[in-house]
Amino acid sequence: MAPRPAPSSSTPAHGHDYTPLRVLNRTEEGSGRRTSSGEDDDDDNEEGENKDEERRAGSDGGTTMQRAASEDEEPLLEGQPVTRPTREERVVQRSPWLDAADGTESRSGADTLIMGNMRGYSAWGVQMFALAFMALIWPMVLQRMPWHKLPLFGYHPLAQSLSLILLAQGLLVLQPTTPQTPKRKGQALIWHQLFFLISFLPLVTAGAWIMWHLHSKPRAKHFISWHGTLGAVAVVWAWMQAAVGAASVWFKGRALGGEARAKSMWKWHRLSGYMLLSLFVLIHILAVTETEWVRGSVPLFHRAAAVLAVIGFAAVIATRVQTSKMPQLIRRG
Repeated sequence: MAPRPAPSSSTPAHGHDYTPLRVLNRTEEGSGRRTSSGEDDDDDNEEGENKDEERRAGSDGGTTMQRAASEDEEPLLEGQPVTRPTREERVVQRSPWLDAADGTESRSGADTLIMGNMRGYSAWGVQMFALAFMALIWPMVLQRMPWHKLPLFGYHPLAQSLSLILLAQGLLVLQPTTPQTPKRKGQALIWHQLFFLISFLPLVTAGAWIMWHLHSKPRAKHFISWHGTLGAVAVVWAWMQAAVGAASVWFKGRALGGEARAKSMWKWHRLSGYMLLSLFVLIHILAVTETEWVRGSVPLFHRAAAVLAVIGFAAVIATRVQTSKMPQLIRRG
């Protein structure tokens, strides 16, 4: 019997005309042997070597296929299906806040994602409009009342414009959260409470107290403008909003009759919060359009820019509202 020719790079080996050349080369280099175009003396030995070589090539080919699939390359072997991960699987694999083992959130990942809520085009837009408003109000005050001689009244617009930035942070950190990310939702709730209870509420209350104190002096009157009247209403409303919100989450909602009943109040808490936000926006607009001091000493274009900044702030916030988490006031039949 005449000996068979050994397989080469140009001759298909073992009947597989689609075996890639780089698979054979990698196999041959790993084994330390090169195939030869010469003839072997023993036909049986050649068949045994061919079978061993085929097993090694198949093993290396499988590894190469896995590498190709993971790198989104074309498969090396025709007819070999490539299983690509679904969108949900890619989220689990790539998301820094999810544990790749079981798809759950890691603690550090939840903290990272909370900060992620403060980023993005809409989040940056909200913060930039709030900063723009403060950047317009502070020079408006300090150019007319020097810092080292600032009367008590001067601290009122400074505090209230800064409170708008803190209000933005307290809202952004909670927008949006979902039940699929419970750790993220819990961390967002903590930051929401910190921004409102420790920074926003004390500051906005201090600013309102300044005006209340000044209007309590002899020959002064309270509630002489819509800005002042609505401001007093907003501060009282804000404290009531905080009290109900705290009662719904502290001690598992015992103050409201239990956890289930407390959670049923969350949608109303959201609705009340956005209504309160709208009231604060209106109050800031009235501050630069109605009050006598501003109208008498601040140029029109300066006041118009401040109004546009507040309107922009409210408009971008509105794009982040999750209406599905609000109470359905209109029944759909």
